[in-house]
Amino acid sequence: MEKKTLYFEQKGEDNTDETLEAVRKRVKELGIRDVVVATNHGETAIKALDVFSDMKVNLVAVTISEAFQEEGWCMTAEERKRLQEKGIQVLTCLHSLGGNVSTSFQKKFGGISIEEVVREIDYKTETIQVTGQVLRTFCPVHRDRMLRTLSVDLAKNTFKCRYAPCPGHKGGNLLELYRLSRGVELEEAIEYLAKKVD
Repeated sequence: MEKKTLYFEQKGEDNTDETLEAVRKRVKELGIRDVVVATNHGETAIKALDVFSDMKVNLVAVTISEAFQEEGWCMTAEERKRLQEKGIQVLTCLHSLGGNVSTSFQKKFGGISIEEVVREIDYKTETIQVTGQVLRTFCPVHRDRMLRTLSVDLAKNTFKCRYAPCPGHKGGNLLELYRLSRGVELEEAIEYLAKKVD
């Protein structure tokens, strides 16, 4: 069996068809019966239904949390009904490990996480996305407004900005992130974060 990794030069819905074809190939090779697709308003799920129309797969459309209603990212009742009528299961829920579970542990046992530092910096925190152990957001160091260039490894408590000219491109720990984003000396960052731990 050949394994292949698919990368795209640009992000966006133009990549959906090719991605679904790659998934179709893998589903067939491995005999996968359950396919989960992320979709805001159902278009990706409808495309997936067409791609898998001749295969016996259970198609599940996962939508974004209802917390993003104001941004217009949430599926409407009509869109949900349209998918369900076509036999697509729709799941909308919270990301249970993305909403400060680690913060609860730290409050009980002490310490501060890099996720808390990012939230404390308070730069576009509404754009934070957590997937597994990786947090992505707009970089508070170079004040990014277009792309989520800051990646934070929540398991290692480290960060790195993907934008090469940014001072955060070198990466580092939570003290360095706070220091760079606030434009302060290391001692001031240590003092401030030490107060947060107490």
